Amino acid sequence: MSDSKTLTFLHSGACGDVIASMSAVKELCERESAKAVIVLDPTGGTTCNDEALNSIIQVQTQGRGYIFSEKQIDFIRPLLEAQPYVSKVVVWREDLHMKIDYNLNRMRLLLQDRDVCQRTNQNIEFLYQAAFGLKERYNAPWLFVDSSDFKLKKEVLIARSTRYHSAHLWFVLMDKLLRDNSAFIGTKFEHEVFKNALLFEPDFIDCHNSALEAAKTIMASKVFIANGTLLYWIGVGLGHPCIVNELAVDIPTTYYRNSKNISFVQGGRIFK
Repeated sequence: MSDSKTLTFLHSGACGDVIASMSAVKELCERESAKAVIVLDPTGGTTCNDEALNSIIQVQTQGRGYIFSEKQIDFIRPLLEAQPYVSKVVVWREDLHMKIDYNLNRMRLLLQDRDVCQRTNQNIEFLYQAAFGLKERYNAPWLFVDSSDFKLKKEVLIARSTRYHSAHLWFVLMDKLLRDNSAFIGTKFEHEVFKNALLFEPDFIDCHNSALEAAKTIMASKVFIANGTLLYWIGVGLGHPCIVNELAVDIPTTYYRNSKNISFVQGGRIFK
């Protein structure tokens, strides 16, 4: 891969979508023998889009823009810049004069295309691939970290944000297995919510400083359980060998049919 050629990629959030889009970024860079300059827009797409995209984003977010901020950019930046196909990460500003080769926000347009949504089942990775004419498939790994220095006392790592819950019953059924052999990665608030809901308290691993440290921790686990959160997409991008995804009801964006390394849970059932 040549260090002299670069391609610029614009993304306006949210964090999990940025991580999912890196599958397409990696493939496009490999195809063009280039490295990526990732331009991240902390306005959430309210000012940094062409007219068609801006209209779509305004509708999809009720005028608020996607959840994204400079603080979140700082969180994911170390992980993005650690990738061998990424040259650097730049924060977009209104006075930034930079040609954008690939506007990753164009994935949003496909959410209005019924045929594409049916074909991809709205899987986010597939939608980014479809937006740029790439083959639609699970193309991990697209994230790479060295986790050799990370050791976990527990075999199971849980990440559960406060959004997209569907499998409380499954967690209750798994209580005895998880109670003594699991750790929880996320924020202190998420950990407290999990403890309140499930009535047991896994070891807490704080990951608020860096997505790179979170990725290393995820890869050090034997089993990674996550709902539809940023940390799930990091696990997916890493190609973690054993992921269990708490699949949100009527939101199939994290679902992979017949994946060898990802299982899915809803209610009390587990399926591929």
